[in-house]
Amino acid sequence: MARLAWAFAALAAASLLWSIDRRDTGKTLTQMAPVVVAGVALAALAPRLWTRDAAARWLWAGLMTGAALILLEGLWTPPLPLRRLVHAREYLPDLKRAATPLAVLVFPALALLAPAAGRPSRRARMLGLALLVSVAAAIGVAQSGSAMLGFGAGLIAALAALVAPRLVAAALAGAALLALALAPLLAPIMAHWRGDFAWLERFHANHRLSIWRAFGERVWERPWLGHGFGASDKVWALPRPDGERT
Repeated sequence: MARLAWAFAALAAASLLWSIDRRDTGKTLTQMAPVVVAGVALAALAPRLWTRDAAARWLWAGLMTGAALILLEGLWTPPLPLRRLVHAREYLPDLKRAATPLAVLVFPALALLAPAAGRPSRRARMLGLALLVSVAAAIGVAQSGSAMLGFGAGLIAALAALVAPRLVAAALAGAALLALALAPLLAPIMAHWRGDFAWLERFHANHRLSIWRAFGERVWERPWLGHGFGASDKVWALPRPDGERT
């Protein structure tokens, strides 16, 4: 984990070499410094503060709680006002956003449930199965395409890792680096793509292309630092049910 935090810091610092807005990028780097230091410190202290079993239990409990909340919000009739507890806007697709972290974190949780060496116990297998089923059900209720895709890809990678763990780890790391390297190049290309919106309308294709265009513009200004991924905030004003525009 400490290596991951340092790698992120190194990648952000390297963006100064080709950023067209080096002053603002450098300012952002200084703002990130406390976060990076805190991440490195936490990664170094985590093994001393929590055992593998304790971390697995806490992560399992958190994911099961999140899945249960999504299921309650999505299936209960009438819908429970859980979103009001976190001051979320009720008309936004909050369940889709909430399902994505479950799809990402479920596989580290499964890895922690398994022992460092040897076969997992029957209890660990049952807990892992319960977690998989709960997260899959929550993702289905949330109807998040991104979470479904991530969950399916994670299952395939997890099964492949049982046979060739090092190969799978290298492939995933290479894919992540390739995606980061190509994002500034692909974003402008995708933004200018035009297709038949008749069958893409239900996927909000026109909105997505506008976000891609804004993403391409922002990521060229301040690469690697995440600013481009907030591009949807800069898309044209959208009407809200209360009459305001955001």
